[in-house]
Amino acid sequence: TVVGQIRVMSGDDTTNKDDGHLVFFTAPSGSIAERLRITSGGDVEFSGTTAGVSSVTWDKSANSLIFKNDAYAKFGDGSDLKISADGSNSIISHDGDGDLQILAEGSGEDVTIKASENVDLYVNNSEIAVHCDKDGAVQLRHNNNTKLETSASGVNVTGTLAATAVTGDGSGL
Repeated sequence: TVVGQIRVMSGDDTTNKDDGHLVFFTAPSGSIAERLRITSGGDVEFSGTTAGVSSVTWDKSANSLIFKNDAYAKFGDGSDLKISADGSNSIISHDGDGDLQILAEGSGEDVTIKASENVDLYVNNSEIAVHCDKDGAVQLRHNNNTKLETSASGVNVTGTLAATAVTGDGSGL
């Protein structure tokens, strides 16, 4: 029973696409499947579930590890942290004990979130707590209801405003 193979490809087809490649195969269910290919140019291709399709490639010339759509980079013993792209969205997902933390711990370092459109901060998976419009308002929400919203003329408050002190003459209150 064949459980695996290593082949040095010599380009026996007319395209010469396999010249100088080192290819590793396994036979998980009796049929040989390509799992790893090292190209003559130094790229390394890892094959996933689709036969003949590289899910992850180390591109030597770009000095990059490239993941195809729907291929995951997973971290942690239980794969708690996952990074992926699905063709439309880029996703960082945490599903495990503890919190997902983004840290900038050096002196003078900041955390910056940039978007070409809007930014929403969700709580409870579905409630927007903070909404920032491109070129517009910033909203603070309570239970998904806007309570404070900036505008070109100032700030609008919905509901009761409680303050321990107010500066100014109060004529606009």
